[in-house]
Amino acid sequence: MTPPSKKRGPTAQLKEEAVLEEGICLELSPEEAASIEGNETATGSGQEGPEGSTAGTLHGIDLPEEEPPPKKPLWESLLSGAIILLACGVLAGLGYVDYMLGKISRPEDVTVTVAEEVLEKELEEELAEAGAPNPDDPAIKVIDPEEINLRLASQIVKDKDVLNILLIGQDTQENVSGTRSDSMILVTVRQKEKEIVLTSFMRDLYVDIPGYKANRINVAYTLGGTQLLDETIEQNFGIHIDGNIAVDFTGFADCIDILGGVDMELTASEAGAINKELFKKQPSILNGTDPQADRWALVGGKRHLTGKEALQYARIREIDSDFNRTSRQRKLLSALFEKLKGIDLKTMNALLTEALPLLTTDLPNQKLIGYGAGILLMQPVQIRTDRIPADGTFKEAIVRRMQVLVPDLEANQLHLKESLYGRDEEDEPDAG
Repeated sequence: MTPPSKKRGPTAQLKEEAVLEEGICLELSPEEAASIEGNETATGSGQEGPEGSTAGTLHGIDLPEEEPPPKKPLWESLLSGAIILLACGVLAGLGYVDYMLGKISRPEDVTVTVAEEVLEKELEEELAEAGAPNPDDPAIKVIDPEEINLRLASQIVKDKDVLNILLIGQDTQENVSGTRSDSMILVTVRQKEKEIVLTSFMRDLYVDIPGYKANRINVAYTLGGTQLLDETIEQNFGIHIDGNIAVDFTGFADCIDILGGVDMELTASEAGAINKELFKKQPSILNGTDPQADRWALVGGKRHLTGKEALQYARIREIDSDFNRTSRQRKLLSALFEKLKGIDLKTMNALLTEALPLLTTDLPNQKLIGYGAGILLMQPVQIRTDRIPADGTFKEAIVRRMQVLVPDLEANQLHLKESLYGRDEEDEPDAG
């Protein structure tokens, strides 16, 4: 007798359908398993649908059709490839520039500092040999150091849109201890105004040197290198120094030769001073008796100068004063900046290869690259020159048997704020 079959309610039927759709394993009888296998054999695991799509059934359940991924347009593939190539080129270029900048010396590698006692002894010997200063101007008086009031800056101005890099002309002489800064020119990049300001600091400025006795400003470099020189400028004049680049005189001349020389307007006196230094061992050229004198000797007017000639131009002092000497240095630097604007890749590569090892800087390569890129983006850029001490803000005097410039520090601090930052004394500094 066949047992009666159990009647399944609608709830049980829904549960079984849900179980099958979710793929949960069920306990099947042999007959049920054979039935399902036969059904799979009849339907197959899948069929090719239109245009390569796949459709089929699994365990008697219809599978959805799978569409192939859409193909990228040709222009999109080409653009992606170009971006990748450009990125690789930029990275390779930055890597090359970083490698070349690694050739620059660092201050600890070349700067020789000396103790104050050694420097004082050498100064005494120089003064004993030269005798007491005999200034041409009778208004230049002897001043007791105790009577000089150097009012240091109450705050140091720093602005995220203003970059201050100090260029230092090194002077390493025989029989003299340490490395001296013969020239100091502050290169200020004013990004918003697209302007570069070249400000000379006179080397005979009498200033307070942190941790030492007051002295000429160039003594700070001899005593403590760029770090002490920066501290001296910041404390006396209230402006922040972002970094330093130094070059000795031999390197300076070589850099100009790599650029192919430079055109400068010379007076007859300046041309004569350059000839006197270059041909001091060839008097026949100086007195004009040499038949080739006109070919070698410089004359007044616009002249194309070699590195050695430009170097002597920057060092001329005996025909006028140190004020005119620093003015010539700023003119020369301005001319070199203008020439760099039109430099080609071949010359740039030669400059990087040959000139960079002649420089010394305390700036890391990443900052040098960033600053350089920022200046390039500023084009066109205007160049302006300035000088510290400013006119009417100092007096010449003899202090400790040295002929120096005693500055009114407060007046020069205000002058620099206005010149470099466009602020008056009541403006607050930007901590940026």
